[in-house]
Amino acid sequence: MDAKQQLKKFWNLTQWTLDDEKHEREMAISFEELDMIDWNSDVFAMRYRHHIPPPAVTNFLIDKQGPGLDNKRNYPCNQYYLPKEDALSIKTGEIDGVYVKSLERCHAQTVYDHWPYRGHATIDNVSDEIEQLPSAGVFLKENDQQVSWITCHPPNGMSRLHTLEEHRHRGYAGLATKYLSKRVAQSGLVPFVNIVVENEASHKFFQSVGFKLLSPIHIRITSHDY
Repeated sequence: MDAKQQLKKFWNLTQWTLDDEKHEREMAISFEELDMIDWNSDVFAMRYRHHIPPPAVTNFLIDKQGPGLDNKRNYPCNQYYLPKEDALSIKTGEIDGVYVKSLERCHAQTVYDHWPYRGHATIDNVSDEIEQLPSAGVFLKENDQQVSWITCHPPNGMSRLHTLEEHRHRGYAGLATKYLSKRVAQSGLVPFVNIVVENEASHKFFQSVGFKLLSPIHIRITSHDY
């Protein structure tokens, strides 16, 4: 559900072809056959060996959506994952003055208010995901203030990592991320994140926690729906 209360479909499209012109054309032809996808209003993530669609797919999207590709929201990302066995063996540790625990619905507003992509969802979405899925929050022992957090956000894996500015550089983000990674692995899933390519700080952070680069991914959202 987006911020305008419109129910959106999200599609994950993965390339299973070789990276050459012939197979790129075949991939575009196969997309043409997917008549269940509304290329003008649905949200979709495409995986390639690079951060942008190959020419044949770009031409396909222009044919479906018109030439105004600049009017679309495109998010070239890198996808990182933490091997499940590594996540299960994490020692979260402790930091003086704070504790870590799962979030509750009452924490959703703070998460939502600090999320830069909140226009793609509603506060109810965030509340439901906190209630139904693993999450992690770091709180001050002295007054239970919520100072750092990370949640699960299908289909983008672990997301919404944030630490209040006045509480940064104290290890809180690492504490929350390790806690959630272990919980995700204990649920039988592989912890992963999608990070936009220009967010260098997040790339370095997740690599420092042990996440490994899996592949480029290109998330495409039609801007006129938001």
